[in-house]
Amino acid sequence: MTYFCLPCAICDISTRTGECMCMPWFVPGGLLALRARLRTLGGIQGSICGDCMVLSFCGLCAICQMQRELEAMGL
Repeated sequence: MTYFCLPCAICDISTRTGECMCMPWFVPGGLLALRARLRTLGGIQGSICGDCMVLSFCGLCAICQMQRELEAMGL
């Protein structure tokens, strides 16, 4: 889903974490904030710097990882 319809995947992640589905598109740094929220919800260790690096260098991989984490959490 991420490769063929990236906007759908991002909106799905956003709604599953309790945010508005438009937030990553209209809030500057929204995808970074969404990743940080996911780490908080799952109790996953990490940092904003690490999130920024992952999203910058392998964004599709980061989004796939976020989807897998949500599935593991049952969300």
